[in-house]
Amino acid sequence: MRRKKPGFIYHETTPLTIELCRPRYQDEGNAIALMQAFCTAFECDLGRDIPEWILQALYDAFQKYLRQTHQKDKPDLSLDKILKLTRGKGRATAMAAHERELRDLRLMIGLNLIRRYSQKQVSVEDAAMVVSRRYWNIAAPSPERLVDIWYDDQWESKFERFAGAAVFDDSEELDQLLRSGAFLKDKYPSIFKK
Repeated sequence: MRRKKPGFIYHETTPLTIELCRPRYQDEGNAIALMQAFCTAFECDLGRDIPEWILQALYDAFQKYLRQTHQKDKPDLSLDKILKLTRGKGRATAMAAHERELRDLRLMIGLNLIRRYSQKQVSVEDAAMVVSRRYWNIAAPSPERLVDIWYDDQWESKFERFAGAAVFDDSEELDQLLRSGAFLKDKYPSIFKK
């Protein structure tokens, strides 16, 4: 079977994507995170190395679905209900929450690219300004909100855990980010040659 190459969202590192999905599924019950982790592992040809927690969660959900008694007075559970994909009271659909998480991940990858390129000399605030300008078309939050997301969710430590695991050449994305942040050349002349 021919598999597609991973898209932008997986480009930073496969282990990072999978590890970010784990607490979202295990702690929050976000089934979309489980699906994303499985698809990432499968698309990247991990084969028998797909993490055990992913396989166990899928096995448990499928077993629960298959072992239903199918009694007339008791309605069957759909996979949607077993995996909690349906909307609950005061809860966005799993897909809406997932799309917001993917957007944030993409923005944080961009912010990390700038910080990594400048060897962390560019402040988080300035990097957030660039990312906000670059990704205005995906309804990026304000630079202030990006800074809050960066610190509240401890993105720097997440990226540091997987440093050196990048599996692609991200220079094209970095070039686009730097074009969006032309003001960096004036503010940080030793890093960004004119």
